[in-house]
Amino acid sequence: MRMGRKLTQAGMPVLRLLILGCFWGVTMLADDPVVCPKASKEAHETCRAIAYKDLPAGARTLLRKLKCDVRAGGPYDFGSAVDLNGDGSLEYQFCCHEAPHGPCSAVLIGKVGSAWKDLTAKGGLLGFEGACSRFTVLETSQNGYHDVCLPIQCATPATPGSCVPAIWRYSGDRYRLAK
Repeated sequence: MRMGRKLTQAGMPVLRLLILGCFWGVTMLADDPVVCPKASKEAHETCRAIAYKDLPAGARTLLRKLKCDVRAGGPYDFGSAVDLNGDGSLEYQFCCHEAPHGPCSAVLIGKVGSAWKDLTAKGGLLGFEGACSRFTVLETSQNGYHDVCLPIQCATPATPGSCVPAIWRYSGDRYRLAK
């Protein structure tokens, strides 16, 4: 989409900054489509849509500890369940904070050993775009968990107007942005 470039050329750089601050900004202004590395077919086959009521009790308790304001039956009562480490237990990408408009901010939570943990990389998930969508579980893995590609979150752009998708790698206690 070339809208950002046209707006800047038209003398409206402030509007471009506002767009960049929005959830879609960086990706939508990229000249080329954002492509993730090869996805894990096996992991994606485990992915399904869920609602708050579908979460295990420990996961709901963790969401409350994280001060998530999403509730059963609310406008952002949705998420994804996917097995990121192949152990048969699901990890959850779930809305955490309701937004006045647009997508919610989300967290990635899972059970590590016997404890529920926030697995979200620093900086968080900019939003939730539907179950198993724009949260690509990759074939590669680190420390027993699949790497994750977030095509709607750009790593530091190499050049203006380009987007290199953010890749998360599991560090042993949570995901971290790959360098």
